[in-house]
Amino acid sequence: MPARLICGQEMRLPIDLATGRPPGEQLPSEVPDYVNEVQKRMLTTQDTLAANLQIVGQVMWGHYEKRMCGTQNAVGDLVWLYNPRRTQERVPKLQSPWE
Repeated sequence: MPARLICGQEMRLPIDLATGRPPGEQLPSEVPDYVNEVQKRMLTTQDTLAANLQIVGQVMWGHYEKRMCGTQNAVGDLVWLYNPRRTQERVPKLQSPWE
């Protein structure tokens, strides 16, 4: 899809030179037909991209809201406690500051 956005068509692979064109692909007989076909593909790609960007924006907004609002804990819920004290009997990198 990125190649279609930049070049207007999918990129061909080096193996395509050895195997030839795919069976369903035909060359346009006239230039205006080709131009119309490329325009149609570009509009379809643009619509797909706009829809995907909208979905990604909503997901990112949800992550932002979750991070900004935080979580609500009720009395009795289990939570992690941050306690950065170190003990001498264990190696510091193996000690977790969370209890």
